[in-house]
Parts: sequence; structure tokens; C-alpha cells
Amino acid sequence: MRTETIQGKRIEYSDAIGFGKTVIDVHKGLKSKDIHTVKNTLLVTATYNPNQANNTFKEKLDITTWLPSASKEYKTSPDISDYIFVPVFTIPSDLPNRNSVAFPLQALTEYSVSAGRLGYKTFKGKPCHLEHDNQDPTKAYGVIADCSLRRLNGFGGGKVWKLMELLAIDRSKHPGIANKILRREYNSYSMGAMVSRYTCSICNANITARSTCGHVGPPGTLDFKEFSSNLAYKKVWGVDGIETSIVATPAFSTATSDWLMTF
Repeated sequence: MRTETIQGKRIEYSDAIGFGKTVIDVHKGLKSKDIHTVKNTLLVTATYNPNQANNTFKEKLDITTWLPSASKEYKTSPDISDYIFVPVFTIPSDLPNRNSVAFPLQALTEYSVSAGRLGYKTFKGKPCHLEHDNQDPTKAYGVIADCSLRRLNGFGGGKVWKLMELLAIDRSKHPGIANKILRREYNSYSMGAMVSRYTCSICNANITARSTCGHVGPPGTLDFKEFSSNLAYKKVWGVDGIETSIVATPAFSTATSDWLMTF
């Protein structure tokens, strides 16, 4: 189990799924007019997963306004036509992942004063890496072009939401990886976020390395214990996205499946 800290805050990782059938080659999209540019706005229409309802997005992206500046930091191309877009389902709200950690909807929609935006929006503009090799931003394979929260229909009584990210992978910097994504040889991803604190899903007690409640262990431990038919796990708060990575082998089944299961 991966455990890291930045400036005293822990990093949590969670596996994700990319919908390889809807990877968008921006260069071809611009030529075929499937992608339109209006002033400084990129108009993109695509489907995250054609086999499920409510997975179509029609986005107005402002990436062309900030990509040239971001590319200087990430050592990526400033030209949007050098990229492919990959829609990725990164986090279901309120459901614990394989690390027995859940991202509550309330945490994803909390306002971050330091970032000046809602928690889930802190992923926008952050880099894309390979296998969480994220210490050096100049090694970025691309950038997170945009993100959104959408209700997960037909599951959890409408109370579960999903964080969707639109990754922009620079095919001019890493053509081999980009072509593998286009061929769907790579279709697994994993997001990373800093979190400021943890609480217990059973009693809502604050959980630290020195203070636990008896239901869950300290941060970095696996829980998944049952108490009176309720599952114990840790909830995270103070979410600040740092990156999303391309990964060759997912660590758990949800990362390669279009389905979510509960128990």
C-alpha cells in the first residue's frame, strides 16, 4: 500500500478507468470538424461510455488559453493539436476504494481557499504522469484538461456521484504511450490527491497517526471491518488533486470494469 506525504499532508491514490473507445485525436478532430475552436474556446462532444446512459459530455474547454503557460512547466507541447483526449472515470463519491478510503461528495464539493475552487476542480490543470512518477513535473505526459461531477444514475439511489476527468496526453512527447492509449493497450489510470484529514465512517471521529477510534486504524492501514452491518473505512477531507497517472496494470477490478458493485 502506497503512503506518501507532501508538506505534512498525506497523498491518497485511487485507480480509475478510461473509456478507450472514445479517445479523441485532437488533430484529426480539428480536421474533421468534430472539434471546433471559437475564439479561445475548444468545443468538444464525446461519449465516456457508449454502453451506459448519461455518459455524453459536450464541453467548452478553455485549455487553449492556459496550455502554452502550463507546457513551459511540464515540458509538453503548447499546441493543442499535438494531444489526444482521454475521458476517465476517476472517483465514485462515498464508496471506499481498495485502500479502504472514501472521498465523500461533501469533501469533493468543499471550497478550497488555497486553490480558490471546489475540491474536485483542483485536478484541472494538474499533470498526467506514468505510474505515479510524479516528483518531477517536467516528466509529465500531459495535463488534465477539465473535470466534472456527474450523478451515477441507477446506482446508490442517486446519492453517488462520479468524478470525470478529461486527460490531454501529448503524443509528440511520448508517441509510444499515446499510440498504446489509442489502441487501448493502455486503459487504466490512477489519480493522486493530497488530503488534510481523515474521519471514521462509523463514528465520525478524527483519525490521525496517534489517535484512532477502535473502528479503523491510522492513515495508511487497511480496514474493511464490519460493525453492526456497517462497513468501517476512512473518509478523507481537504482534497487537493495533484495528478492522474497512466498505469499499465490496475491494482483492483474496478479499474478495468464499467460496473460498480456494492455489498
